[in-house]
Amino acid sequence: MKKLLILVAAVLAMASCNTKSDNKASDTADAPVTNTEKQAEPEPEAPDFRAVSLDGETIRLSTFGGRYIVLDFWGTWCGWCVKGIPTMRTYYEKYSDRMEIIGVDYGDEENALRDFVRDNEMRWTHVLNDEDDPDGSLVGLYGVTGFPTKIIISPEGTIVGRYEGEVPEFYQKLDELFK
Repeated sequence: MKKLLILVAAVLAMASCNTKSDNKASDTADAPVTNTEKQAEPEPEAPDFRAVSLDGETIRLSTFGGRYIVLDFWGTWCGWCVKGIPTMRTYYEKYSDRMEIIGVDYGDEENALRDFVRDNEMRWTHVLNDEDDPDGSLVGLYGVTGFPTKIIISPEGTIVGRYEGEVPEFYQKLDELFK
């Protein structure tokens, strides 16, 4: 019986490591980075959305017609998200003629996010996740439960890849798409 209680306590302790205490989705910064592409079966179409960028522009998926879109769900509080910024910046510079990154920030104040984006030279589009949006937040709309999560959407509007964690498979997929 004592062994069973110890096992249950260990499982509960491990489960609580992936949950933020303020009910935000989990930050995979504390978890090992072992996730790979999460696409068991093709997802038909990416849900459309309307959001306001930090530049004040209203954007939708169709705003970037003809190009791939990467939805990058992240936050400045997420260690792995921040570690991945230099690589994201390199890939944005490499493929910006064929793709757009939309950074979907979760949990930061707008002014703090603006400063962070500027200081880290993140020149792609950024939006704040709006939990109060009556049409649903982007985090909810796309079923994001951990950070970072990166979703690649084709020019036709279908999801071609979903990656949780800061994983090399995401960048390998971009290289494969843009050969």
